[in-house]
Amino acid sequence: MRAHLHIEEGLIPRMYLDLFKEHGTTMVGLKVPKEVNGSDDEEFHAYVHVKLPYDVLKPDPMLRNLHLSMPWRKLIFANTDQYHVK
Repeated sequence: MRAHLHIEEGLIPRMYLDLFKEHGTTMVGLKVPKEVNGSDDEEFHAYVHVKLPYDVLKPDPMLRNLHLSMPWRKLIFANTDQYHVK
């Protein structure tokens, strides 16, 4: 993604934070023409999701039991790609 954006490595954390604060999500900020032209959703997600520490996520038995105790159908909506959802 850094190569796609043509920016220095050291500027990335600040840029992501600034875009998040200004636009609500980094993705939306990247799509603003004044920032970057042609940022691709799939490319962005593929880049940022590989870097997430998924190994720290652990099952939560209390949360699972709470969900199972609710009698109605539960749907989870995610504004992301399939890799991140799984």
